[in-house]
Amino acid sequence: MKGVIELLEELEFVTDVEYLALGRYLVEVEPQRENERFQIELSLVFPDNNNKNSLPNLWKNSGLTDKVLESYICLKTYFTNENGCFGICNPTIKKNSCALDFDWVLEATEENIKKIVGEAIQLYCRFSG
Repeated sequence: MKGVIELLEELEFVTDVEYLALGRYLVEVEPQRENERFQIELSLVFPDNNNKNSLPNLWKNSGLTDKVLESYICLKTYFTNENGCFGICNPTIKKNSCALDFDWVLEATEENIKKIVGEAIQLYCRFSG
């Protein structure tokens, strides 16, 4: 797999990528308006699925996923403007909810990293534009 930073820097509107810790990155997105900021915290999770209580095992056993995921992508988003900081434009969270949108719970592959971060950026551009 390509380096994650290199992969993210290829995406349109990405201005900076910072390595935070093992499997965690902060993506800075080009502002669409003055006095606002949009950041995406990307985490690549590789759970111990030998544990029957790992999230991928629980998701599969509950029928939320078709298979036990060997890895998955977790996103947090930070939209900041003069009114504060909000966790919006996150495709992994259902709209007007705090629940995961399992259509966007994806394995940590190059293609899926680009897909999910790209979707967050597009949501931000539509929201802000």
